[in-house]
Amino acid sequence: MKINFIKILIACFLTNHLFGQQVNNTEFKTKTLEIFKDLDKERVPHGILLDFGMEFTNIQKFDGKLSDSVYSSSQSVSDCYKTLLMSRVRTVETGFIAPEEYTNRWFRQRTTGIIVLSGQFFKYSQFEKNAYPDRLNYDKDHFSDKFVENEWQNPYEEKELFTIAPPINSYKGFNFQVKLPQDLFLSNYLDELQSVEIDFSDGNGFRTVRFDELIEVANTMREQMGRLNQPELETMAVHLYKDDSEYFDSWYAFRGGNKPTDKIFKGTAKFKKDSCEVIREFVEDYYSNKKEYTVEVSGTRREEWFNVLTKAAPVIMEAIYARFDDVSEKTYFHFSDFSGGSMLMVWRIQY
Repeated sequence: MKINFIKILIACFLTNHLFGQQVNNTEFKTKTLEIFKDLDKERVPHGILLDFGMEFTNIQKFDGKLSDSVYSSSQSVSDCYKTLLMSRVRTVETGFIAPEEYTNRWFRQRTTGIIVLSGQFFKYSQFEKNAYPDRLNYDKDHFSDKFVENEWQNPYEEKELFTIAPPINSYKGFNFQVKLPQDLFLSNYLDELQSVEIDFSDGNGFRTVRFDELIEVANTMREQMGRLNQPELETMAVHLYKDDSEYFDSWYAFRGGNKPTDKIFKGTAKFKKDSCEVIREFVEDYYSNKKEYTVEVSGTRREEWFNVLTKAAPVIMEAIYARFDDVSEKTYFHFSDFSGGSMLMVWRIQY
């Protein structure tokens, strides 16, 4: 629960900070301390009150529950941490380090071929939505504890934050290792964390990730495609888009025949965003925020697409020409978008 005054105050003094910068806004802190000075800080669960801090992101959506609508990145991890730092109402050291030290730890762990994760598990509190006026006083721009017949009224609800992310948004390659260093997982209740499980989309489902353990993630699309046993599935690919580039990158796994046991070719390719009608439709749909869409490729559009593909990924076209009589007259490119790109599945029939 936030009084409108607090919302206005945050809006006026909220500024952008890079991850490595010290979170420090003297004027904001001074006014916040004044507004909350009459609250008994020792009663605030975990010493962290979201209403007290400067919110760099909506940390409530990072509650550890699986959701297709929540996207974690190094920036969101940074913003969550800065929000928690600014929300401490008393001296709380467990789980916290200086922001610049957080940055340095992540930088020192950088190693070729290894994606180093960082995560957080914190318990914090906030005012319950309807705490005022029954369980919380607010008078003359000041909060204070409320007592009814000398009994303290608890205005707080306790929350949990869980977030984890790599330092990069894309990785060019099919073979890599993943590691979660213990000194890059910050928590004020680490002993309550039973395990961390991650699905790397390599066909192995959720796997327990132990601190400082190297986990192999190899040929993910190729292995998935082989396991799918779908003869009508021709290609799996990931398209990565950059707004400031005329090109986009594609990582692909292409089956060279109609049988699930046929050879699967994998590789990378670069396509110009306006190189043919089909690609222009890919790009237009991606930037329209449709999230999921299907593009039919046939006729003259297919011929134009093949001409582009011959230059960008000749190994695919060689395999197509080797069995050209069996090539479908129509193929269906189904896209599922994520932040920064699309997952593509090319089918010989429409689903």
